[in-house]
Amino acid sequence: MGKREIVKWIFIGIFAGLLILAALGGWVFWKNSPKRVVEKFVKAVQKEKWEDAWECLTLPDSPFLTSEALGGALEKGPMAGMRSFQVKKTGKMEFTVSYEGSEGQEEEIAFQIEEDGRDGIWKGWTIVSPRFWAEDIQIEAYSPLKVQVDGILLTEEEEASREENTVTYRIPYLFLGTHQVETLGEDEGLKDAVKETVINQDGQMVIAEAGDVTDETLEDLKERTRQIWQECLDGMLESETPEFIIQSEEERWSSQIYNPEGTLLRAFDSMKSDYGGFLWLRVKELKLLDLDVQAEEVGYQEGILWVRVQAEGKVYRRWRKAVPGDHPWDEKKLEEEEARSFTVIYAKEEGEWRVMDFDGA
Repeated sequence: MGKREIVKWIFIGIFAGLLILAALGGWVFWKNSPKRVVEKFVKAVQKEKWEDAWECLTLPDSPFLTSEALGGALEKGPMAGMRSFQVKKTGKMEFTVSYEGSEGQEEEIAFQIEEDGRDGIWKGWTIVSPRFWAEDIQIEAYSPLKVQVDGILLTEEEEASREENTVTYRIPYLFLGTHQVETLGEDEGLKDAVKETVINQDGQMVIAEAGDVTDETLEDLKERTRQIWQECLDGMLESETPEFIIQSEEERWSSQIYNPEGTLLRAFDSMKSDYGGFLWLRVKELKLLDLDVQAEEVGYQEGILWVRVQAEGKVYRRWRKAVPGDHPWDEKKLEEEEARSFTVIYAKEEGEWRVMDFDGA
């Protein structure tokens, strides 16, 4: 091969290399163009490829802003289930995404792009608007309970304030959308509870709800309810106020926490009149028979964990009733069993379930 031939092939090689480089540069430019970043994000959301969507965003540093958390937040969001979309440039770095929603409705979202600031030959782009996260989310919980958000256990690092029975956590950033807030209550005799919470604004307050009571706790409350009910019945016969009412009145549980307009003493007086007490009706015996107890509601108020218990039972009643027109000493013995319902609201403090209120016996 002659010298001229060699030079010729060198020029051909250089020209081919330049063509390849230009083509590669055009492909990379198209691949990394601002519009392409928006398309990549929307397509990733459409196909639920959360890692790909997450890579299109520049996010604050937070353990709660992971790709998994982004998926959990967006999979029930307004873009979920979109059927088709179109990206249109509306400004230098501004784009509008028009899409058909899961129910056929037409929707639009505006996007803003900027350089991602990474070093390299080719520019990179990132989505800066809309902002897909909220700031300063607070979660309030009954302090003995542990709280998890999206599977991450909250610790003292997130703790913002603590009172006697209430703790408030502060999470700097959470994605907008649906999150799982879970309370772990085994140590308090409660089942774990999961609550779906929608984050849609900055500075949002979330209440971490307590779970249902465990079977073991319910058995304890059932036995305590049986004791309370029978103490009330005995108090009616003896015309004495049960000791647990006196103690609760001294602590002012019902008047301060749950029932500001009434007291246990007032409730007990109402029960006495319901059971009788007429001059011609002399009750000789009141006894609780069958008892079934269910926990209807669990929550906390003013930092106090409480549970509402509904009891269904039978009360045996025996009395002596004077027959009208007969002599006072001519009496007829009567007895009956009567179905009754009984509601108790317990509050837990220092590991002990105390009576807040009761009604309906």
